[in-house]
Amino acid sequence: MARKPRARKPKDKRPAWIRARKEVKHGYHFASHAEVVYADVLQARLVAEEIQGWNYEPQVFKLAVNGHHIASYTPDFLINHLDGTDEIVEVKGWWRPDAKMRVKLFRALYPRYLFTVVGTPMDKRLRPSDAAHPKRGKV
Repeated sequence: MARKPRARKPKDKRPAWIRARKEVKHGYHFASHAEVVYADVLQARLVAEEIQGWNYEPQVFKLAVNGHHIASYTPDFLINHLDGTDEIVEVKGWWRPDAKMRVKLFRALYPRYLFTVVGTPMDKRLRPSDAAHPKRGKV
């Protein structure tokens, strides 16, 4: 008696950023494990009273130039510092061209926010050797 061949699961052809594992923690639905790890860091800083507070995907910013809507941008984290400043943090595994454009527009249109990128070679805090490579580290 011949065995039936086992049916193979069809390959998921969606982009990697859509297939990324979603996780729930701290009352938020995170889009990636890297965001969960960073949220844990922020929660520890909040408990240690190093920051006033933080939010995940706090709001959608409209990116308009000369009255024309170009795009929308939803940052990963908003950190409220004790001195009253606000910092936007973007957790990136890799950069799509549209993401770079949105970040550049955001930084130009909303200069009151500090802006930090973590999780990629563009994050000089995680990889200090990148400072020697001028092409790396640019957004």
